[in-house]
Amino acid sequence: MTRMERNRLRRKKAKVRAFMLLACMLFFLAGVLKTYDTMLTVFGLKSNDSIFSFVNMGQTLNDVVGDLPNLKNRIKDIIADLFILLRSMLYNLKNLIHIQTIKN
Repeated sequence: MTRMERNRLRRKKAKVRAFMLLACMLFFLAGVLKTYDTMLTVFGLKSNDSIFSFVNMGQTLNDVVGDLPNLKNRIKDIIADLFILLRSMLYNLKNLIHIQTIKN
């Protein structure tokens, strides 16, 4: 078997592995969705009460995004403090270099 044939065979095996992994993931997802639908039916819940409904997903997004302005302000304050610290460090370094040049 030549090198080209081995490479072709490797690529074919890799494609088969990728396809099998995709098939397993889709099979798992189908099982989860079927189980979820069964649980909704058994418990008698409405479909708009489900966790996959747009209303519940939208509420979750609002909860997550609601904290972003506060987080943005905290990050802004931290960056400002870092710039102040960096400025003071550079100022001290400049003074140290200046003192060393005067001594020499």
